Amino acid sequence: ALFDGISFLGVDYKIWLVIAQTMGYAASKIYGIRFIAEMQSTKRARSIVVLILFSWLALLLFAVVPAPFNILFLFLNGFPLGMIWGLV
Repeated sequence: ALFDGISFLGVDYKIWLVIAQTMGYAASKIYGIRFIAEMQSTKRARSIVVLILFSWLALLLFAVVPAPFNILFLFLNGFPLGMIWGLV
């Protein structure tokens, strides 16, 4: 995708997107420690499917919501994806 000429608060839009998704991953690692440790092993498969569906929904909303408001949805996409690795 091309995001030429788009900026938000004086910073290039693509940089915001990378930062948002990376912050989502980082936040999931912090929250995921407790979330995964407390999870029962019988609920892991269901949790993986729910997290994947949530990340897909965030990507859909990223595509629908206009820039720069859709930056939030890349954060919400990175958050569940970071926890999936811990569950796997």
